[in-house]
Amino acid sequence: MLGPLEGTRCARPALRAASRPGGRSPSTAPARAGGWGTTSELFRGASNHTQESAISHSGSLRVVAEIITLAREVGAIARQVAPHDRSLTDQMRRAWTSAAHNASEGQHQRGNKRLNRMCDAMGSARETRTAILLAEACGYIDRAQALPLAQRIDACVAQLYRLAHPKR
Repeated sequence: MLGPLEGTRCARPALRAASRPGGRSPSTAPARAGGWGTTSELFRGASNHTQESAISHSGSLRVVAEIITLAREVGAIARQVAPHDRSLTDQMRRAWTSAAHNASEGQHQRGNKRLNRMCDAMGSARETRTAILLAEACGYIDRAQALPLAQRIDACVAQLYRLAHPKR
């Protein structure tokens, strides 16, 4: 079984050795020989980029959890809109699903791939927000339902922006 950081910048050489016949596993290798070691050993001497990645990773986990929580509310709105406009309902569901998938995928990327996934997630979230506001404008749902949900989606978009464009 590979460690959680395999293939990322923090992966240790012992993992490659452990995958070969007769190689040592990371749990038996000492930290200096390429084992996992403690969190402080992993970050000792690490670049700021690596430390920022770990910090922003927890932020991306929070935004993905919030997107999944909001999926229930978006689904409830979509069920109310469905009898009136199937196309808008389908678009709303697909856009929010895309936002969740892209945010989740982006949390495990670096550089331009991370930026692209987070920007795609922001675009899909904005698309969902627009569909909800359109449903309210057409009279399919109440304003009291649409505006609080739109504000929570805005908060997700803002957090996705911060994850895509961290302070330097």
